[in-house]
Amino acid sequence: MKLISLFVSLSALFCLAFAQNCQDAFIFNEKLVQRAESGDAESQWQLGECYRLGNGVEQNWETAVFWYRKSAEQQFLPSIHAYSVCLYKGLGVKQDVDKAEELAKIGVDKGFSKSCNLLGIIYLYSGVEANYNRAFALFQEAVKQGDTDAMRNLALCYNEGAGVSKDGEQVVAWLTKAAENGDQKSQTYLANIYKYGIYVPRNMTKAVYWLTKAAENGDLESQVMLHELYELGLYVPKDMTKALYWLTQAAEHGDTDAQLYLALLYQKGKHVPQDKEKAMDWLSKAMETGNPRAYWLFGFWFVNDEVPDNYEKAEKCLKNSAESGDKRAQYILASIYLYKNNSSGIYNQATGEYWLKRAADEGLTEAQIFLVKLYLYGVSSYLRQDVSQAVLYLCKFANRNDSWAQYCLGMMHLLGVGVPANSEKAHFWFQRVMQ
Repeated sequence: MKLISLFVSLSALFCLAFAQNCQDAFIFNEKLVQRAESGDAESQWQLGECYRLGNGVEQNWETAVFWYRKSAEQQFLPSIHAYSVCLYKGLGVKQDVDKAEELAKIGVDKGFSKSCNLLGIIYLYSGVEANYNRAFALFQEAVKQGDTDAMRNLALCYNEGAGVSKDGEQVVAWLTKAAENGDQKSQTYLANIYKYGIYVPRNMTKAVYWLTKAAENGDLESQVMLHELYELGLYVPKDMTKALYWLTQAAEHGDTDAQLYLALLYQKGKHVPQDKEKAMDWLSKAMETGNPRAYWLFGFWFVNDEVPDNYEKAEKCLKNSAESGDKRAQYILASIYLYKNNSSGIYNQATGEYWLKRAADEGLTEAQIFLVKLYLYGVSSYLRQDVSQAVLYLCKFANRNDSWAQYCLGMMHLLGVGVPANSEKAHFWFQRVMQ
């Protein structure tokens, strides 16, 4: 197995790191804006970082590029690099590889390691084999300054034979050096190297070690994997305390499946004290990301009266998703409004039918089946039995090539249920199903 197969994108292969990760260093404030507007190059770069990261202000790549460019015009090296990365990747500005290369060369001439790394990447992906040697040399130059991105890139050059002969030992050596210097991606790659036995004997103890380092460094996938290992006792002693810790870390970093799992654990009191309010908090977070399983779980809890008093946030998330066109959210919302035996007090058949029709029109089969059944059998005084409406909706869905609706129409015409028996029409709809 090639090491390269473990990485899924250019950005993962060759991280175009900005001058530094300033997420905790620079916070948007009026004094910073004033200094930037007065022409201070470093403040302009810092303001650009605030807009890039969304620190104290809404993230905005275009505004970040504006301030990077202002600062770069004053030859401030971190801004020259940041602006060149944006040009290279088309972030907040039209992609312009030639301009990015021109700016990167300025940084290289001034000895800026990040610019060396970027120019190396540009050469590596130029498609010109003669540039591979230049790329390798630039990574070596950046490494002299302790640049961990360049260490990782050297490892990958050795892996691919780009500008140098392939050498598995060097791959592991450079990744290890970068990982020991705190590079998260290298820690993750080393975990995979030892997990799959690439260039080294398979060693799950070392794999878990580097997985833990990457997780401690904020890598979401590593946190999820550690949770699974400790919960199942795979390659490590089973430890639910550690499993829950890493599950919570992953959830707090935005993993929706982790959020959903925590919601289930707190709802049932499994491995944690039962806490339905915490369960609903985690479920709401999962719903905010549009996780369809979170919608279904909310609906299930709702109809079974398992929803605590703080369900309003989750209900709002569901409504927002439904209004933005999410058919699953529309269907769950319809089910909640149509379900009479709940203690929420939001039972409303008219609103329920509205959302059900929306979901059915969006093509959700479950909603289509539910809607047709409502008209076939009737529900209370509002949705009275109306077979003709059921047939109209079936025809509507069938003409959109929905096989379930086509089959239903075929059976109805065959048996004379809701429509006059007509073998030719039945045959027609059955043929459509076969097609």
